[in-house]
Amino acid sequence: MPRSFSRMLAANRTLIIAYPEAFADPEAPTADELNATNNMVFNVSCAMLSDTALNLSDSDTDDDRTWCSVGNSVFPTYENADLNLTGLRDASLTVNNCANALFWLTKVPDIPLILIDRIGYPPATPFAVGQRIDIFSVTTDNPTRAIPDRGNITHTNVPKLASAPVTNYEIAA
Repeated sequence: MPRSFSRMLAANRTLIIAYPEAFADPEAPTADELNATNNMVFNVSCAMLSDTALNLSDSDTDDDRTWCSVGNSVFPTYENADLNLTGLRDASLTVNNCANALFWLTKVPDIPLILIDRIGYPPATPFAVGQRIDIFSVTTDNPTRAIPDRGNITHTNVPKLASAPVTNYEIAA
């Protein structure tokens, strides 16, 4: 049994949304690229609500059998991910904060983005060599918003996976 479960708490999770051009290789970002303050990389962790999902799910499969197939052969075809970005939106869209960054990055469909998910470190902790991250190349879909009576304005986008996710990637120099 682990000595501490603090790495599993929401306060120790970071979500970065970045434009693919922010990285020399979007499937292998460096710590310097992830920590950049160049209007290409955005830490939106503190705007995310608990129903946000960045998970792998079951692969699609091909179960067509030929005369030479053995038994009930099934072959994985496409890797799938369960992606759902739900976060707060500021009432004023002119305020410069992480909630509005999430809104502006995902407010229209078909924008290519890179989602970086890090677990085990507070969102304000800089990325460092040796930390592990999951990388999802996505394109945005049509967003939805909710403006409840006496509640927070929320913004949701369920992006589409653009390529196979890179999981458990160790950040290099």
